[in-house]
Amino acid sequence: CHIYFNPNEIVFTRLPLFHSFGLNAGFLMPLFGGAKIFLYPTPLHYRLIPELIYELGATILFGTNTFFKGYARYAHPYDFNSLKVAVAGAEKLHNDTVQLWATKYGIRIMQGYGVTETSPVISVNNFMSHKLGTVGRLMPDMECYIKPVEGIERGGHLVVKGQNIMQGYLFHN
Repeated sequence: CHIYFNPNEIVFTRLPLFHSFGLNAGFLMPLFGGAKIFLYPTPLHYRLIPELIYELGATILFGTNTFFKGYARYAHPYDFNSLKVAVAGAEKLHNDTVQLWATKYGIRIMQGYGVTETSPVISVNNFMSHKLGTVGRLMPDMECYIKPVEGIERGGHLVVKGQNIMQGYLFHN
């Protein structure tokens, strides 16, 4: 299981809706899942956002490493008490941010990975199968393989296939 949205959840969305991460994870998925959504116009209000999360009793927060680290600099240890789920994407989640949130708030930030063409998620960690420093398992009904690249011994091009992939997007057999 990954994240289940329901009428008891309050998603605090302050990621821009013109970006696929903000639009899909922060708005469309919770909307279709029946969750309440609180839209805030900017992620840059590092002092105010933790207070609003506390006042609203928000339970789900999506963000980037930069924003999670910024909020932690100003938030009171109790500001994120209501959060059940915190997911980072759009940039690498740093170990110091993970440790800060675990120590100061008792919250495990789960990292995911995606691109716009995958609407936007390819993989994400969850509570049942979380491995620090990884982006988790593939979303259901997705396939992938690593296409070798000449000159690169470990790694290559990640090629994915699934229902959430943009129509006409490149897929190599």
